[in-house]
Amino acid sequence: MGKTLLAIVNARHRADWRAAIRRTWLPQVPRDRADVFFFVGQGDPIPDPERVIELSCSDVYNDLPSKIQTMVQWALRNGYEHFLKIDDDVVLRPLTFLDSGYENHEFSGGENRPGAPAVTFGFCYVLGKKAMEIVSKSRLPHDFDDEKWVAQCLWAKSIPLMHFSGYSLHISTSADPDVQIARCVHLDNAHSQEQKIREFERIFNSPPWTGKVESSPVPLRQTVVELGTKRMDAP
Repeated sequence: MGKTLLAIVNARHRADWRAAIRRTWLPQVPRDRADVFFFVGQGDPIPDPERVIELSCSDVYNDLPSKIQTMVQWALRNGYEHFLKIDDDVVLRPLTFLDSGYENHEFSGGENRPGAPAVTFGFCYVLGKKAMEIVSKSRLPHDFDDEKWVAQCLWAKSIPLMHFSGYSLHISTSADPDVQIARCVHLDNAHSQEQKIREFERIFNSPPWTGKVESSPVPLRQTVVELGTKRMDAP
């Protein structure tokens, strides 16, 4: 299987989200199976440049398709054949994702808007190399709906969305964080960024996401110790 990039869509001012990801799911990404970077546009220097790729594009939300296209172009230049676009408010289960079979499809994700073309959830979708090449050269849309734009570009080249279950919006602090590939913390505007980050971390710290109750042939206590060691040693 070719190189996989977990491409986190971020902005320079969202250092709190970068920190949340660094202390939760990022250390679970196996170094030999995928690379993970934060992508930001142009702007003032940031205090935490670790794993941050600075692109020559706008960092404004309304210019998101341009940022996605620039990210895809960067991924192609650096030899990646699979590209997961993931927003920075998404809790990912890296091993579940990496074992999901995404590499067998050019375009996959959780279907959110059925139709022709079907449109995936924008917070997580996967492109193969052919799909990446199409997106890298496509004309940008007049709005900021990157997932609709990507779906339309690929549909025009006979590449439909392959629906994968396991991607879901987490829209309530009381929702049960059941086992999924990825959950986007999509709380309403009445919640502050700090509340959203606390909910993000609460989801991750529940057993299905930390992996502490995964089935294993070794005793649970040993599994927890090994997972803890693995996470501390990871980047």
